Amino acid sequence: MKPKQRKKVSRPKYKTIVLETEKDLKKYSKEMLNKDDWLILYHSHQCPHCVSMMPMWNKLKKSKPTVNILEVESAVFDHIDMQEPVMFIPTIRFLNKKKNIFEEYNGEKTLANLKKFIKSSSLKKTPAKENKEFSIVENKYDRDMLNEGHWVILYHSHHCPHCISMMPEWQRFKEMKPEINILELENELLRSIEPPTEVSGYPTITYYDVNKPPVKFNGERTAEALQKFIRRMLL
Repeated sequence: MKPKQRKKVSRPKYKTIVLETEKDLKKYSKEMLNKDDWLILYHSHQCPHCVSMMPMWNKLKKSKPTVNILEVESAVFDHIDMQEPVMFIPTIRFLNKKKNIFEEYNGEKTLANLKKFIKSSSLKKTPAKENKEFSIVENKYDRDMLNEGHWVILYHSHHCPHCISMMPEWQRFKEMKPEINILELENELLRSIEPPTEVSGYPTITYYDVNKPPVKFNGERTAEALQKFIRRMLL
């Protein structure tokens, strides 16, 4: 009898796509990110931090990690579907849309650390959906209500030009249904109560958890930046 031949196990083929100019965009489609694991680098050839990191990044690519790689230069940022705006470069993110996994790498940029990041991110399971109900409280205040759950508090004034210009983005942020309680306190009410956190001016946006020190939001006043802030606070 002839010995049974072992079947060859087919290994998944991983892609490496480099986008540097608009001509490279033919390699890219928004839909390709809907499947599998992706490691995405946003960088610029004019950024010293990016330039110093690239030899390590190229070593990572040569090591054939078990992940698809998308490398995006700043010249084509406007043509790419980003999950969240890129605030700094270099930025490295792990994405699996099917599993609803989106991770931004924040550690020291070494080959070993990135390999660990890829492994830990790829092993994550789809986050369980919780049937939580979140409150939106406008211009009503009871100190005890802040003793439960996480809150984002907006201090504002109807007469403040900065508040008025920000409100469309704030409304859009609320429509995105962030997984956090929202408290809006207008200037008139603030005259008769003691604010739960420090108010340094209008508008002031603060993350509040009774078990932790309050954290003031200092980013760009857009719905996307607010969502990113909340996600970071809830980690």
